[in-house]
Amino acid sequence: MERRRLLQLAIASLGMGALGGAASDEPVRRLLDLAMNGEPRSIEDWHLSCADHLHALRTRPPAQVVADLLMDLMAVRQQMETSTPDDVTELHRVTAALASVHANALTRLGEHGSALRWWRTARQAADASGDLRLRLLVRGEEAGHGLYGQRDPQTVLGLVESAERIAGGPTVDLLTTRAKALTVLGRHDEARTALDNLLRLASAGVTADSFGFWKPNQIHFAESWVHAGAR
Repeated sequence: MERRRLLQLAIASLGMGALGGAASDEPVRRLLDLAMNGEPRSIEDWHLSCADHLHALRTRPPAQVVADLLMDLMAVRQQMETSTPDDVTELHRVTAALASVHANALTRLGEHGSALRWWRTARQAADASGDLRLRLLVRGEEAGHGLYGQRDPQTVLGLVESAERIAGGPTVDLLTTRAKALTVLGRHDEARTALDNLLRLASAGVTADSFGFWKPNQIHFAESWVHAGAR
């Protein structure tokens, strides 16, 4: 039944693909491949897919990223239905990573309502995985992107504080967002304090996440944001 639904969706999408030319028919091709093949991917292959989508997010138009991601989000959902419990746990991690990239791309497109729903999906998948670092990573990504017209800055601070309670204290990732949100709110003394705490915590070293979301330049960006806002 699942394969039949996928085939029906692929057939319905063929007309749209034909109208858009060769570039737009790639998602349709991948959907048909998923429907006809159905072979599960290895966990290593899924990790590679996560890395590829994250790279695409940083190098390609977000609309293309969204179209490509939907295929893999559908595929990972289908694979979970027939996987072992251990593999399901790992596939929850993959889903959390892919959903975060998807929400990021939607944010860049200004599709904030859809992005918020995908952030929620990413959080739920991360929580289901039981991976504390991933839970914090997803929440940090969600809070940080909220500052780009997606959420009220005070709401973003609430997300940061909620994540800090899960973490048992501040983290480098969460402090970058706290400092920026306080700057947007005009609370510059508090923003400077958050920045000082960020730099002190980061000086002890930052362990990058396994998916590659974290980049050291995020610290410098937060620093420039705080200094620019205080002028």
